[in-house]
Amino acid sequence: MYDWDQVRHDATEVFTNTENYPQAVSFDFAADEEAHTITLNWTVKADTSDAQAMEYAAELVKLFNDIVAVQSLEIENSSATSFGTLWDTFALNVKISKEGGAALLDKSYKAGEAIDLKAAESSTEAGPEDVPEDVPKKV
Repeated sequence: MYDWDQVRHDATEVFTNTENYPQAVSFDFAADEEAHTITLNWTVKADTSDAQAMEYAAELVKLFNDIVAVQSLEIENSSATSFGTLWDTFALNVKISKEGGAALLDKSYKAGEAIDLKAAESSTEAGPEDVPEDVPKKV
């Protein structure tokens, strides 16, 4: 179905990058194609807060979808309002644990079920202004 070894490589690079995720310690997942279930496990530092765990979980689910979506035109990427369409066909188990094993977040969703993870609210400040380029264009 998918090249899970490639997914593991790409996902591990993303979710263990401490520049982007300073609380990250380790990441692993299991994909059961027969049962259409994916289990995501992210271990974070012991001082990680519940709010950080929720934010990391939302990022994890979205970005994992996007990593798999690279291999299939049928999977839509995640967006500000969607966790992506991988979760329409795969059930999801997501767990964020502190070093030492204490779970900060442990949730399961059936395939197609609404995912209630919440990322931090984005800034309400206006983004960069869209200014048209004043350069010659090839015709």
